[in-house]
Amino acid sequence: MTRAATRRAYMKHRALMRERGLWNPRTDAEPVRAHVVQLREAGLSLAVIAELADVTIRSVVYLMYGEPSAGKAPSSTVPTEKARKLLAVKPTLDRMRDTVAVDASGTKRRIQALAALGWSARALALRCGRSQNEFTRILNQDRRVLASTARLVRDLYDELWDQPAPTSSLGERISASRALTMAARNGWPRPQEWDDDLIDLTDAELKAELRRQAEAMSDAELHRCRRARQEQGDLSPLVVEAVREYRRRRARKRRQVKV
Repeated sequence: MTRAATRRAYMKHRALMRERGLWNPRTDAEPVRAHVVQLREAGLSLAVIAELADVTIRSVVYLMYGEPSAGKAPSSTVPTEKARKLLAVKPTLDRMRDTVAVDASGTKRRIQALAALGWSARALALRCGRSQNEFTRILNQDRRVLASTARLVRDLYDELWDQPAPTSSLGERISASRALTMAARNGWPRPQEWDDDLIDLTDAELKAELRRQAEAMSDAELHRCRRARQEQGDLSPLVVEAVREYRRRRARKRRQVKV
């Protein structure tokens, strides 16, 4: 969009909001500053933040520090549109510093999913030249991991998601068998059973989102999920939650009949 087109779109939006009595050209700057601080802590520079938000670096510096040479403190308000753009910036994994700690949920689920293909912690460690203990620790206890580790596991997952672990040697067969047994015992989904939009959610977010999607399903959809779980052994998180919702609805209907 050209600068002139952007300007016209802005003027039209302003006119419409004024007609509706909703025009508020400035907003509180403090939440925006706090968000920029969080982005900085995640490893994003002010220049990168400005680029992602499509605002000038000068405006971001002024938001954070004011203009000390002119005796101007940071403003208490900021243009609403600029605030919206800055608040929309999220710290992506690829832009984070290696040493930033991130939620381990997605990393752990990727290792679990690869285990369901026979990839043990030892096999993954050999694949990327890292310590086996590092993968084992993530599976067993870590709630947060370094961004560098999260990227490493994500890249391994992207490479191996459709490749069963090697079983050429006796050691590889033993390693794969142990990984498969552990995955089966814990009910870990395979990579094919994970939705890319769900795998990185925190445990609480995942639980809420699965419950929301399952509750929105029709009875016929729930029945199909139940059949997929029973007949095909489908361990997709949404299928598993749909089976729970199927049972909840059946229980509610039985209670209604009794009443």
